[in-house]
Amino acid sequence: MPGNADVAAIFRSTAALLEIKGENIFRVRAYEKAARNIESLPEDISLLAKTGRLREIPGIGADLEAKIQEIVSTGELSFFSDLKESLPSGLPQLLEIPSLGPKTVSLLYKQANINSLSDLEAAISSGRLLTIPGIKEKSLENMSKGIRLFKSSKERMSLRDAESLAQEIQENFSPGSLSVAGSLRRRVESVDDIDFLSSAGEGNVSFINNFIAAVGDAELLARGGTKVSLRTSRGTQIDLRLVKKEEYGAALVYFTGSRAFNVKLRHIAGQNGYKLNEYGLYDSAGRRIAGKTEEEIFSRLKMSFVPPELREDRGEIELALEKRIPPLVEQSMIRGDLHTHSRWSDGEADIEEMAEAAKALGYSYIAITDHSQSLKIAGGLSPRRLSEKRKEIAAVNSRHKGKIRVLYGTETEIGPGGELDYDDAVLAEFDIVLGAVHTGFSQSEKQLTARIVKACENRWVHIIAHPTGRLRGVREPYKIDLKTVFKAAADTNTGMEINSYHQRMDLNDVNCRMAAENGVRLAVNTDSHHPDQLKNIRYGVDIARRGRLGPQNVINTLGVKELLKTIKKK
Repeated sequence: MPGNADVAAIFRSTAALLEIKGENIFRVRAYEKAARNIESLPEDISLLAKTGRLREIPGIGADLEAKIQEIVSTGELSFFSDLKESLPSGLPQLLEIPSLGPKTVSLLYKQANINSLSDLEAAISSGRLLTIPGIKEKSLENMSKGIRLFKSSKERMSLRDAESLAQEIQENFSPGSLSVAGSLRRRVESVDDIDFLSSAGEGNVSFINNFIAAVGDAELLARGGTKVSLRTSRGTQIDLRLVKKEEYGAALVYFTGSRAFNVKLRHIAGQNGYKLNEYGLYDSAGRRIAGKTEEEIFSRLKMSFVPPELREDRGEIELALEKRIPPLVEQSMIRGDLHTHSRWSDGEADIEEMAEAAKALGYSYIAITDHSQSLKIAGGLSPRRLSEKRKEIAAVNSRHKGKIRVLYGTETEIGPGGELDYDDAVLAEFDIVLGAVHTGFSQSEKQLTARIVKACENRWVHIIAHPTGRLRGVREPYKIDLKTVFKAAADTNTGMEINSYHQRMDLNDVNCRMAAENGVRLAVNTDSHHPDQLKNIRYGVDIARRGRLGPQNVINTLGVKELLKTIKKK
């Protein structure tokens, strides 16, 4: 049955095709808005359709409600199918290429007869696109980068999508009977397959049949008494391994990986006179001395338990041998979100709704950091509108009587030379200021680095948002000397963000570890534009844990008074 992501994808593609055909822009935006809101729903859209609650979704009227019902019941949308048939079959795929929006695809189609990815690649190689007004050498370079990103993104699945698919499968089994392993258990930001493990026992035919049914529409690649492999219609390989209960812990260690971690761990076992494999830990006489749980294996090897997120052979084994694995930050420790948006700029909810959602998550505070004035495409706020927004925040805080504190914030644009979008008098009024780069990505590494360093040196900038500017599958990180940036951040008491949005994941695990090692404190935020997106904080916490961060490294584990005192700059 189609899920939220499937319905959102159809609506987003419909919007793009309508724009290519030159349809009314308001109609195009209606589909885009609906796609965003559907994608962030906490409930399965099929349940809302079944209970007649589709109109509860912002932006869904009678027309879109009927189209959602059609998708949910048939898996297709005839309106979308008719749109595709009215255009060459290869055009929809071009829309998936980063840097190619509907306007560019329309231009390429109408003026150069580009109908497919192969057409585009051939045209770029020949240079004939340079005859089209507005297409320059830099345009061709960006198209080539976009094609490379498109092809690489098709090879791996985002953590969010992999988690969603895994949960759909696990819902068909009793709790604890089917465990996730592999890169998904290590919470890697993208995965190429999904591994499951069960102690249901070798040759359990009914369990295997239930698993195949739970995966649904998929090609059966292999089936035996201990292993099943399938490939879904999306191209994702899903593997199940069945083991005995006394082998389960050893198998979980082995199938969680990573490969480098497993090799190092087997070496440690050998140094202690043992043999370690997927069936257990064995002594020199061949007797299994551990294997039922992961904990007993680590204990036998005289190591502290290594959390799955750390198992990459990046020094965690050495720390475990010295019993120095640090306590990692946990989602329950997060006291508030410091990067969110409301209807005052490009958000989908008002401040009260965002505050209520934060309170429901047990937060003490939430910062509403709408965009600054120069980012007009995102509804950036002028100083006059800021004054109105501040009054609304005061009213919301008054109603909540301290049960949740709404912080008056901004995500202010860092200009080409490091200048900020508001003057100091305006910035001084905010509780929290995030500095961010949304334009000018083509600057040199030296220029971009100096730009962010200058923002760090501003006394009013507390945190640099999504510091490398990457958008997975859309845009590579811009060129920046992170070592220089982190030194400036540490020297000026400027925090760095771990942005939890599934396409950003910025900073990533390696870079947030580097930041912490350089004395920089970090903030795990969601960049939410809708209340339901606040729950995405778990992906940022995953990154922080993989970066070996503890609560002392993450500023939004602090209470609001301590937070505001900590981020203050001299």
